Amino acid sequence: MSSPQVAIIGAGLSGLALALALHQQGIQSTAYEQQSAPLDIGGAIMLSPNSLRALDKLGVFERMLPKSYKFQDLYFYSQDDKLVDVFEFGNQDQYGYSGIRVYRFELINVLLDLVKEAGIKVEYGRKFESIVSETEDSVTWRFTDRSEETAVKR
Repeated sequence: MSSPQVAIIGAGLSGLALALALHQQGIQSTAYEQQSAPLDIGGAIMLSPNSLRALDKLGVFERMLPKSYKFQDLYFYSQDDKLVDVFEFGNQDQYGYSGIRVYRFELINVLLDLVKEAGIKVEYGRKFESIVSETEDSVTWRFTDRSEETAVKR
């Protein structure tokens, strides 16, 4: 029996990470993204030790590290600049990872490199519109350009 085929709608952080995780399990997938190309925009995100552990299992962590900033604590200040609280966000000794701050596009670029190396297909300019039909064995969906795709349970 061959492996199932999975369609992922969205090639952002979650979609690309899912594609890599499926690939590690021997499951073929294709990611469909509405943008015409990857965007080098977006703000920074903070990643906790739990998320870094998951990204490490996907092979992302070491490649992302040179593009990121490690930190341990978050400091919260009042409007009059008085320290209100300190929150431990990460701790290498306790959790195995510090907290990480990285620009979203940098993380997406690392994910895209790994996806490309794995031979996972990403199709750009494909904006999902609706499910056309769904059976026990397949699902067909439509994009806004009126084209359709089908994923089949194998």
